[in-house]
Order: sequence, then structure tokens, then C-alpha cells
Amino acid sequence: PMPPRLPIRGPLFELPARRAALSRMLRVDHAGEHGAVRIYRGQLAVLSRLSSTPPAVLAALRDMEAHERVHLRAFEEELPRRRIRPTVLLGV
Repeated sequence: PMPPRLPIRGPLFELPARRAALSRMLRVDHAGEHGAVRIYRGQLAVLSRLSSTPPAVLAALRDMEAHERVHLRAFEEELPRRRIRPTVLLGV
């Protein structure tokens, strides 16, 4: 399930300082979700090659990575909707 969408208009977007603050918060949250997906993918890449990794651990990591992908997708949809640029570090 997708997280609920925040209203595009409202008191947080009425003042430029509030819009700037909200933009920074959403940008940081988006970067965090992007990082979380990458971390789980990295863990899966390494641990899936080890015969000693219990299947339950791999299943749990896949499940957590899937949840983070849902969160990331929500931010990837929300940022353009709010005309907020993603972090410049995504291209690094």
C-alpha cells in the first residue's frame, strides 16, 4: 500500500519560508529512501552469495527492500507534483 499523499496546497505552502523548509524535508526524506533501497540491495548482493546466510534472513531483507521501494516511489511521485527537485547527490 502507498503512504497517504500530503495535500499539495495548504498552510505549509503559503509562505515561502515554509515552502522552502518543507522542500528541504521532502528532499532529505527522498534521499533517505533512495539510500535505504541501495543498502538493502547491497546486503542482498553480498549475503545471497554466502551459503551460510539463512533463507529467512534473505527473505526478510527482500521484504524490507520492497517496503523501501514503495516509500521511494511515493517520494518520486510527490516531488515533481510539488515542483521540488530531488537531491543533487542522486547522480553520484
